[in-house]
Amino acid sequence: MGDAMKYAALFFVLACFLICATPALAQFPPVGGGGACTGMINEEGFQAQQSAVNNALYACSGGTWVQQPLILGTTALACSATWAGGIRYSSGVVQWCNGTSWANIGGSSSGVYDIAAFMPGTPNNSSIIRIVIPRAVQLPVNLTNSQCVAKTAASASTTVTLNKISGASTTAIGTAVWAAASKTCTFTFSAAISFAAGDLVEYVFPAAADAALADIAITLAGIKL
Repeated sequence: MGDAMKYAALFFVLACFLICATPALAQFPPVGGGGACTGMINEEGFQAQQSAVNNALYACSGGTWVQQPLILGTTALACSATWAGGIRYSSGVVQWCNGTSWANIGGSSSGVYDIAAFMPGTPNNSSIIRIVIPRAVQLPVNLTNSQCVAKTAASASTTVTLNKISGASTTAIGTAVWAAASKTCTFTFSAAISFAAGDLVEYVFPAAADAALADIAITLAGIKL
């Protein structure tokens, strides 16, 4: 082999060593954190080096690997086959894309918790329904997946107010509105609301009851916390 070929081979070996070399073992965090690390300081005070090891996320902080939470963001993207398996945070709930829609992720202490109520016949003026909540529950923004239907449609627009009662405090949290000639309602619910055990959901019907609206069923789709 000529000198030119020897130098070319040596240059290739050195270049590969500099470019392709793997990091030192000390740069990989041990399970649970600890171990030395180096990196540039970022605006949050962490050294700008992260590593995912054994299903955990670590950041280099003060020369030591520390565990960090995985923070999920919100997205307005519609769930489709393209995003199947994706996860997001939405109104206090972690959701996953099943290929067609965003579904809530539940665990041993969380899951679906529906709250059903029924008003038989035609409500009287200022009628109320109260339901006591036996465990920690959250109702999502817009009352997603909640339903309301009457056997007999309203003759005029009718608004039922939803309240949260906690101790001596009553707070209006939304409305259910039946349009004239409609058997189903439209919810207005601008924020996720959490209930503790012993709190109540209250429905307050109009002071002047609709003469036709009757046999009303309402089910709120909540999340057990």
